Amino acid sequence: MNTFSASPVPEQSSPVKHNNPFDEKYQDDYGTSLSHPSSVYSTSDSDNTTPSSSYSSSQCSTTNSKGYVLPAIAGTGDENDLFIMRLRAWKHIVKKVSAYCTALGENASSQAKAYNKFESNLTINQLDSQYFLSAYDNGIINLVGSITKSNRTIADRYSDFSVFLKNDIVPKLQALRKEIKRETKNYTNKISSEAIPLKECQKKVDEEVHKLSKAVDLIYKHQSKTDPWIHDIAIRKALKKKCIADNAFFIQIKEERKHLGSFDSSLAERFSKIVSLFVENLINNRLPNDIFTQELVTTLQTFPTNTEWESFEEKYASALNSPMGRLEHNVPEDYEYPFKGSSSTNIVKEGTLERKKGIIKSYGYAYIVITESGFLHSFSKKEDVFNAGPEISLFIAKATIEESHKSTFTIKIPNGYPGKGTQKFRCKDAVALQEWLSVIRSKVKTMGDPYKITNIFSLV
Repeated sequence: MNTFSASPVPEQSSPVKHNNPFDEKYQDDYGTSLSHPSSVYSTSDSDNTTPSSSYSSSQCSTTNSKGYVLPAIAGTGDENDLFIMRLRAWKHIVKKVSAYCTALGENASSQAKAYNKFESNLTINQLDSQYFLSAYDNGIINLVGSITKSNRTIADRYSDFSVFLKNDIVPKLQALRKEIKRETKNYTNKISSEAIPLKECQKKVDEEVHKLSKAVDLIYKHQSKTDPWIHDIAIRKALKKKCIADNAFFIQIKEERKHLGSFDSSLAERFSKIVSLFVENLINNRLPNDIFTQELVTTLQTFPTNTEWESFEEKYASALNSPMGRLEHNVPEDYEYPFKGSSSTNIVKEGTLERKKGIIKSYGYAYIVITESGFLHSFSKKEDVFNAGPEISLFIAKATIEESHKSTFTIKIPNGYPGKGTQKFRCKDAVALQEWLSVIRSKVKTMGDPYKITNIFSLV
């Protein structure tokens, strides 16, 4: 599941005067509790529907810009996304070095101007110089002139260093920043577009999960409106689409990870070259004998440009290998949700019958499903069962059953219950008729009796 946010669990309202078979203490019999760690319930800001096989506590964490420690996560496309945080950290580092070089260049320019100004102090007027050898002879005036030349050399070096930083180093660093910002924007846009189908699928799953829980609760209250089995089928259908979206998302993140890895290594290489230029200039013009600068040159000559990214991937492997909690291959069976596997979503009998339908009310093919919750669903063909869209749904728990001749029977549903009205069915023979009637009457007997609902649902 999404490990950085705990999903809220909707409360079930059930009468306290009976033992609710769907309470948490009965979940061994009725499926998954609403508080299951891999519940498909999610907040509007995060997706907590993940395969149970991928659920694990976070093995790595990050500190965000506000100083909060959060479980590391990849693929969200927001400020807490590991890839975004990595790019943002790169941008901050480059920005700081760029700001340093800019300030250093401005300082060097100021120093050059200052040294040029200092030179005025070395000007010897003619009134004093007339008593000494000329500047072309090896005398006092020549010595003062040598100091002046040294001052000019220092001023020129400061000026050259300022120009070097302003025209070479800083533009290169600014270009890196622009590339980082562009890559961040491109990644965010791609992930945002991929997130649209994910959110749509998640919304559909959440809606059906809510309907399933509500349907189960209403059956316990004897206010059945829809069959939990229908919503369970709808959840599976939605999860199938979700898995397709999840798998596509995983592939997209995998491609982005590869691309960002190459970009990161390229950044490291170019950044190290910029630092090399800076250090070489220091050695040649300012710190020719500095041992620390010499050691830095040696380090830069063997600088491994891919080590940083490899270390990043190793440190945050658990989050990067399961972006947003997704596996590489997601299947509907791996997802957990409330009442998954509950007897309330079981089929007690299914098969082929004939049902009177159409304007002329003639018998036609029908694929019938009778569920544990006391519903009979009629589909035009077996393949439509997974689509959870029956032609009719009858709440047979409140039905009147009439056996007729020639292997036919009639189901009458009173007003106020799903499928109200009369429906006629025909079996292939008398044996099949009795088999179907036995199941139907058993649901009338159990689901129609408030005190037998708990017993029937205790049979998983």
